[in-house]
Amino acid sequence: MMILSALITFFTYLAYAQHIPLATITAPLKNTAYSAGQRIVISWLNPQVDVISQIQICHGTSPAPQPISVIATNVDAKANGTYAWTIPSSWPSSNDYIFMLGTPPNVVSTEQFTIT
Repeated sequence: MMILSALITFFTYLAYAQHIPLATITAPLKNTAYSAGQRIVISWLNPQVDVISQIQICHGTSPAPQPISVIATNVDAKANGTYAWTIPSSWPSSNDYIFMLGTPPNVVSTEQFTIT
């Protein structure tokens, strides 16, 4: 009975837990193509947090992308709504990159883009 009570409490918590959307992502846009060595500007509107804990570049799609690298930490979310990253010149080509902003459970992702 104690286990059942604990499970009910846990699932009730999950049902009512508030997910705070970090922001509304405005760039990069879906299917945009960039070249290795080029600068990408990640942009957002309406930040709901003061600091974005991290920005990662990943392969695949949300909700289960494969992280590749953390490109920034503790980004001021309200300063200007952007973060610029220069793609390393030796970066591998792919058409399924995304940026993940934040850390679970408060994560938002960009649309998929291409690096050539």
